[in-house]
Amino acid sequence: MEEYDDLIPEPGEDGIVDMTHRGWKHLDKVVWLMGPAVLQLNLGFNKLETLPDEIVLLTLLRDLNIEHNALSEIPACFGKLRRLRSVKANNNSIESIPEELGDCHMLEELHFKDNRLKTVPKTLEKCDVLNTLDLTNNKLDILPVEIGGIETLKYLHLSGNDGLKHMLPSYLHEDSKT
Repeated sequence: MEEYDDLIPEPGEDGIVDMTHRGWKHLDKVVWLMGPAVLQLNLGFNKLETLPDEIVLLTLLRDLNIEHNALSEIPACFGKLRRLRSVKANNNSIESIPEELGDCHMLEELHFKDNRLKTVPKTLEKCDVLNTLDLTNNKLDILPVEIGGIETLKYLHLSGNDGLKHMLPSYLHEDSKT
């Protein structure tokens, strides 16, 4: 067993657990035993297909990086991660963002670039400090008007969503000629 001890790192004093580039399809249950000690969890560049509901046991989780995996969905239980500030979920196959994510009132950044999103929940309007929403290169046809009401939103990235072209004036399209 000692030869495998370094496969699952312990959180450092800074609360960071880095498990990138491991080739994992599933997470070991020992991750959830770390509980409140984990503030930042880096799971990028693996082959994860799902995230189990046990992720809510990481009660103080602030930053989650799940980029470059094989995820097709985000569990609804993410709404219980009330201290979550940043989610980086670029380059997956995610088709929808759960409405419950709107319950994460401390969310500042959501990165869902290069996925398969068809919709965005209007409940994101409840994210009082959301300043970055990156939805580049998805399959969006419509954007809820409530997203425009997020007063703290500074960066909204929507390019590469051909279905949204009907919602924008032609001079704002990437492929328009000036």
